[in-house]
Amino acid sequence: MGSDRYPRIVRRYGDKRDRKDFRSSKVFFPILTLLIMALIFILSAQPADDSQKLSDGLLYTIVSLLDGLVSDGVIDFLVEYIRKVAHFVIYLLLGWSMGHSLFAWMVPESEYDIRITPDPRNVSVGSSSAGRAWFLSLVLCIIYTISDEIHQRFVPGRSGEVRDVVLDTCGIILGLLILLISISHKKHKMQKLAMKKLG
Repeated sequence: MGSDRYPRIVRRYGDKRDRKDFRSSKVFFPILTLLIMALIFILSAQPADDSQKLSDGLLYTIVSLLDGLVSDGVIDFLVEYIRKVAHFVIYLLLGWSMGHSLFAWMVPESEYDIRITPDPRNVSVGSSSAGRAWFLSLVLCIIYTISDEIHQRFVPGRSGEVRDVVLDTCGIILGLLILLISISHKKHKMQKLAMKKLG
């Protein structure tokens, strides 16, 4: 009698607030992604002298804030690698935001429903599109960082570096991994709720 009832949905993705957030992310994160890409483009379009002045100003502000709070070694590291750290962080944010955008558009809301399979102990959350969204996010961000380095080759005093592409890619991957961990945590919570419902 029960076998023809499986798989059946035991809980929709979150509550009404969850579903509203899911739909609003289709607008918010693409806009955020475009803003981050625009910021990267603007910073890369600065001639070397202007870019250096911006970096020096940012560095002075950071050192002033951290003075007395962290060791001199940390400050020396920031002085030496501030531009590399900035590269890494901004592409981490790009990967995270791009991932959110494509997950929102490529992974149907229904795939976040919790279903019971013929074995009632096997509770799963569908995510067949998640891998494609993650991979496409990675590819698009890598293409953008390569185009950014090419762009810099045409800016006075700037150059495109392969090592910067590698560093940016590491930031992108970390941003996407942070996104996947947060999604996995959400699914785990949903699975626990479903198992409680099964009793």
